[in-house]
Amino acid sequence: AFSRQQVLQPKVIDPNAVNWSDVDPRQFSFIQGSGNGNVLGVAKFRFPNKHDVYMHDTPSKHLFQQAVRTFSHGCMRVQNPVRMAEVILSEDKGWPAEKVKAMAAQGAQLNQQVTLSRKMPVHIAYFTVWVGDDGRPQYKADVYGHEERIALALEGKHHLIQRHRED
Repeated sequence: AFSRQQVLQPKVIDPNAVNWSDVDPRQFSFIQGSGNGNVLGVAKFRFPNKHDVYMHDTPSKHLFQQAVRTFSHGCMRVQNPVRMAEVILSEDKGWPAEKVKAMAAQGAQLNQQVTLSRKMPVHIAYFTVWVGDDGRPQYKADVYGHEERIALALEGKHHLIQRHRED
């Protein structure tokens, strides 16, 4: 993650020096530096939502070439996170692209966070049908099952909509 504020440096300990059967693991914070070895890549973009869904980089760039893009575990992978950070931080803080690139390059060592000065709206759209460049409708599977719930609601059959824990 990116940051301008230096967070207190945690005390790094050797996990092999801890007798894990005698301690409460909740007293520790486990931090993995950003970078190619991290499943979140070099940056993650957090925004407030009740599901703790966020956008993040990925070391698995080849997945962007796949037709099906549901490989994440609930969050959204960003194909070019440094460019996205450049745009956001230029708008919010007036930072030049070079500054953002430099921060990304040193991210694993610093593991920093940047808090935006003002709110930036995040709109997530989920489409299963759209019009392609050729003017024809394009269809994709409804992997989240939203269409069935919407259809039941429109038919006045709210009682048939399967509820999930987070609903």
